[in-house]
Amino acid sequence: MTMSPDGFKRIFMCEITNEAWDIFKVTHEETKTVKNYKLQMLTLIFEEIWMLENKSFTDFYAKLNEIVNSRFNLGKKVEESWIVGKILKSLPERFCLEVTTI
Repeated sequence: MTMSPDGFKRIFMCEITNEAWDIFKVTHEETKTVKNYKLQMLTLIFEEIWMLENKSFTDFYAKLNEIVNSRFNLGKKVEESWIVGKILKSLPERFCLEVTTI
């Protein structure tokens, strides 16, 4: 793993590795508080996302998938049933037949 010059500037005066590690965690937003905040924001975005009438399903699914992947990268897996439920509730009227069939 390589380190950027900015990263090196932040830690080069540290005398113990734990001090350097703490700086890296804060710098790269890996603290528990920041992770929890990001997860809350992603949950809110997930709950509020809806497929607009003038958008394609592919665009909607890509955005939804981006949110799910971001949560996964923060250590929280989204259950498939939650994703399917969100998709079914978020589709516009033109998908009524498909929703009923599923």
